[in-house]
Amino acid sequence: MILVLNIINKQKAEWLLVKNNKIFYRHLFALQFDQDQVLTKLAFLLKKNKLKISQIKSLALLLQDASLTQVKVMTAMINALAWQNEAKVYADYSFGGEVNDLLDKILKKIGKIKKFKPLKVVYNQAPEITISQKKHKFQLVK
Repeated sequence: MILVLNIINKQKAEWLLVKNNKIFYRHLFALQFDQDQVLTKLAFLLKKNKLKISQIKSLALLLQDASLTQVKVMTAMINALAWQNEAKVYADYSFGGEVNDLLDKILKKIGKIKKFKPLKVVYNQAPEITISQKKHKFQLVK
């Protein structure tokens, strides 16, 4: 069984369960800046399908559009889940298209992986770093 986290954009993501080379469960959810629901949604998916995380043999991370922070957090999360369960991991940091259309390619790439090797963060966009314009309510005193 393969678990896929597809980050569609900065506000939307989905968990997918793949069994026998077909997506048999899809859970679309909103990404929120103030509250991370990714693991909560994973727990819901596992409970609804009566699965344990130990039954997952491979994990995939697909990123279409995400912030640098989201890329780092999602990569760390997938690495931790896979490492704990000795599962294989695969990531496409510049994924484009529909998962249904490209599922065979993804599965072939996962099939070539022999054992767990942690993902390394790849961010293909120029980071948007800004300086806070917020005025502080305190003063530094010597």
